[in-house]
Amino acid sequence: MINSLDSKASVLSLDDNANNPFEMFRDPSKYGSHINLSKATMKECVEAYVNYKMSAGKKHIKRGYGTLINHLTTIERKYELVIMPNVVGVEFFRKMEYYFSEKCNLAGSTIECLITKMKTVLSWASKYGASVSMDYNEYKPEKNLAKPKLVLTIEDIYKLYYFDIDTIPHRRSFKRTLTKVRDQFLLSCFLGQRYSDMSRIESDNFFGLDKNTFKITQQKTGNQAVVDIKLFNSKTPSIVNAILKKYDYQAPYQHDICDYNRYLHILCKLAQLDDEVIYEYKSNGKVQKKVYKKYQLISSHCGRRTFVTNAVKEGIHSERIKQASGHKTDSAFGKYVVLGENG
Repeated sequence: MINSLDSKASVLSLDDNANNPFEMFRDPSKYGSHINLSKATMKECVEAYVNYKMSAGKKHIKRGYGTLINHLTTIERKYELVIMPNVVGVEFFRKMEYYFSEKCNLAGSTIECLITKMKTVLSWASKYGASVSMDYNEYKPEKNLAKPKLVLTIEDIYKLYYFDIDTIPHRRSFKRTLTKVRDQFLLSCFLGQRYSDMSRIESDNFFGLDKNTFKITQQKTGNQAVVDIKLFNSKTPSIVNAILKKYDYQAPYQHDICDYNRYLHILCKLAQLDDEVIYEYKSNGKVQKKVYKKYQLISSHCGRRTFVTNAVKEGIHSERIKQASGHKTDSAFGKYVVLGENG
């Protein structure tokens, strides 16, 4: 019988460092699985967190945190700075919330989600040498009054499409940008996808007779969306086809979503989409009223909401609409149906 101690010794002898089994830990930089974030930027911390989670089998995490990485990249490029984890605290989050809300026109729930993701990364990174702010976990996003959800009517779509951008007193380059933003936004009303998917449309996404079928695998969820263009746009076929052919079935505008929303806001104001939208809500036990101009409520996601709501109004079967929008559940789908004065 082989002695158990001899058996263990034979196993150890198979190790290259049997004489010193801890030799590999002498220099942490040479130990492949060691994570050292002592000099990492905030963006590098997020990327390291994503890689760490993906190595543990959570492949889906890249989609959720990819948006955060894109936003951090944009902020660093636009304001010529490098964001380090030790500055990401209460004051940074306050500035970040303002930037996302006022400059990017992102929804409050989206902003809260992005800040929560950053807090998660900071907590994890602190365990691997990152120097983090002492107060990062104290910040709570403001519970701003939710703005009413808005969709465009067919009349709004025509008004926006036929607005003569060449008549505005701006530089030619600015007017070209507004034209691309206008066409991109209208396409989102016709195809029903998020900006992250609309901005990467290529001719390969179109199939069938006269390229009347649009297919795309959605970046956020991995779901495949299939849109019968003729079915969903029976009232605006000439506009859809004209825009698609104009850009050779490519995305008209492929830049940062914050810039996109900023230009879209300017465009809709110039096009006089200024009907009043009355929003009633309850606060401190009383019904309050707030009045918006329609252009104040239009952002990138309004196109997707417009697509779903107008399809419901046209009587298209909900399962067909969900196949086109990529929604898997009725609850998620229902959030995009806006009926009444705003829809």
